[in-house]
Amino acid sequence: MSISFPIVNIEGINWGNHNEFHTMLSEGKIIKGDLAVIENKLECPLPLKNDEYCIIIDNDEVFIEEQFSDKECRILFGDKFRLKSC
Repeated sequence: MSISFPIVNIEGINWGNHNEFHTMLSEGKIIKGDLAVIENKLECPLPLKNDEYCIIIDNDEVFIEEQFSDKECRILFGDKFRLKSC
């Protein structure tokens, strides 16, 4: 089961680990308020560590899928991000 969250914050992320995502942000192809899908770990084609989630942004401008840590997800999606079952 996938869950969607809006991006609420882009400050405080180590973007060196997310070059493609950061490029899309700087080009305005991803903005605060965009919905991101957190894909179920069983459905994600990316290799994930225990504390990582598969984040997908799919809008008219871009399709991107990257791993983000639990800490990064809490920054991106705010305090409402509490997914241990994904």
